[in-house]
Amino acid sequence: MKNVFVIAGESSGDMHGAGLVEEVRRIDPTIHFRGLGGPKLAAAGAQLLADITQHAAVGVMEALRNARHLVSAYYLVSRKLREERPDAIVLIDFPDFNLRIARKARRLGIRVVYYISPQVWAWRTGRVRQIARRVDRMLVIFPFEVDFYAKRGIQAEFVGHPLVDRLAKQPGRAAARERLGLDPNGLVIGLLPGSRKKEIDRLLPTMLKAAERLRADRPGTRFIIGAAPGNEPLIRQIAAGHDVQVVDNDTYAAMAASDLVLIASGTATVEAMILNVPMVVTYRVSLGTYLAFAWMMKLDRFAMPNIIAGRPIVPELMQWQATAEKLYREASALLAEGRLEQMRADLAAAAAKLGGGASARAAEKLVEELGAR
Repeated sequence: MKNVFVIAGESSGDMHGAGLVEEVRRIDPTIHFRGLGGPKLAAAGAQLLADITQHAAVGVMEALRNARHLVSAYYLVSRKLREERPDAIVLIDFPDFNLRIARKARRLGIRVVYYISPQVWAWRTGRVRQIARRVDRMLVIFPFEVDFYAKRGIQAEFVGHPLVDRLAKQPGRAAARERLGLDPNGLVIGLLPGSRKKEIDRLLPTMLKAAERLRADRPGTRFIIGAAPGNEPLIRQIAAGHDVQVVDNDTYAAMAASDLVLIASGTATVEAMILNVPMVVTYRVSLGTYLAFAWMMKLDRFAMPNIIAGRPIVPELMQWQATAEKLYREASALLAEGRLEQMRADLAAAAAKLGGGASARAAEKLVEELGAR
């Protein structure tokens, strides 16, 4: 029996890790997984030593508050790797933690497979050298990452994006509107302020102010807010007094039902792109976090649909640009100038680059790696 250690430190990694474990177990049910992750990995059959997804952080201060939990998890994993010597370790994104674990595993002679690359092409490119020294196999989910790594002497294998398969089962526009009780022909604008409380605190009030301006121009417009699990009370508190519909724990339906979304930068923009929903992308972090990390950024664009397309196809408003006035102007221009159809065509072309079957292909690569031992 082969033993594999797996580490997913965030909810998205937990979801993608679960898909990988399920596909590996279809190929070979005797392969045993254990490690760190969340409820989805556990449900897929991985034996969890701890759930660290609840301690994921964005920003300097939030990371410092969670440091104690992550340090404890690091020493736990280090001890287990020394004691058990698994056949391989699968690391899923979460680079600040996982690249340290990769160094430990390499010193112990354990094969290291990295599934879902850190965004080294966007910032902190110095970590590429760490990847070259510590990782045996890179499995990436964006096609441009293959060329990025190749230019730096690292072989990376594109397996597709796991969200393509996951979202193929989601309802289309008409079904989503019926499910949410929305007019099939009315104008619907979605507000998606992110899944973390800090994101919601910073972005939702700005989105709501922009929404009020848009409503004044277009009476009868319906506004809906997609609330990630556990965030509904905070969202209702911030949105009190605004005529909006809060959609709890059904963010994909909220996206699919919308003609346009105002959306926080991140994985959600890839989801909206795959669902073919036009968007205005925005994000803002604390001043301390911005000053700490802005100098490390290597891109002149931030929204994932623009990066995947290789050109600007959706508006992006970051940090100082993330104001209610600018959100309103960008959204209003898209609606007034009839640009939504062209954006849908651009989003569809970008989404087509991602491919499907990622979990199955990643599973095949991992089983192949185990067979090589």
